[in-house]
Amino acid sequence: MVAFLILRPWLPAETWKAAGALAGTWIGGSANLIAVGTTLGLSPELQGVIIIVDTVVGYTWMGLLISFAAYQERFDRWNGADRSVVDGVGARLAERKAKSSRPMTVADASLMIGLAIVLTAACLWAGGLMPTIGKVLNQFSWAIILLTTVALLLSLTPLARLEEAGASTLGYAGFYLLLASVGAQGDLRKVASHPQFVLFGAIVIVVHALLTLAAVRALRAPLFFFGAASQACVGGYSSAPVVAAIYHPAMASVGLLLAVLGNVIGTYAGLLVAQVLAALSA
Repeated sequence: MVAFLILRPWLPAETWKAAGALAGTWIGGSANLIAVGTTLGLSPELQGVIIIVDTVVGYTWMGLLISFAAYQERFDRWNGADRSVVDGVGARLAERKAKSSRPMTVADASLMIGLAIVLTAACLWAGGLMPTIGKVLNQFSWAIILLTTVALLLSLTPLARLEEAGASTLGYAGFYLLLASVGAQGDLRKVASHPQFVLFGAIVIVVHALLTLAAVRALRAPLFFFGAASQACVGGYSSAPVVAAIYHPAMASVGLLLAVLGNVIGTYAGLLVAQVLAALSA
């Protein structure tokens, strides 16, 4: 919102959609960008620009986060943080993951794929029955929200044990194919015609960094949580474990868990941001 208000005179009319998609990806991940952008009807041109901004600004920030890891002991002493908490959590999570994982079977894969197809079809049908509310909540928006909510509810059932067989691995494979198809629409030349979006992304990252750092300072938390939480938001589950492991080798799983949490709320948050900015644009 800060970036939108600062750059508003130089932003196109469709910016509220692009900002919602960017918020989705920098709270959850690229999957949320696709979900929010598609839901809002973001043009392929701006969607390509946002993907490039996400990549350029996001990975620049990732590089900075990695460089900060060298100063974490100094920062933690200054902040009065207790690093023993990080060590204990990392050890417990690594042990639990090692005990629960098992190879994926044909039955597992068939159930995962079949369940995904059936749920998607059912939510698209149900979304078509819902009313359009404002600029954001259309029939496809409802379908995405329903699908996300149903998936969350299923994670509380015995179906959650499919993760032990590598449900996320199969999901990543499908997601990367989708991301590649969308990324192919990106054109670096389009960024030259929309340079304000690069500045928009940089302002968002600065505000994000200041707020996250303030939270770490207020909670007297180790710098690890700043790096892991920030990358979980900006980078998602593909890079959050990498950054977390650089800060603490045993804590890659914590970075992944934080990224999954962001992925869960990213679509909701992105749509909410779009709704607020659409109201400001009116």
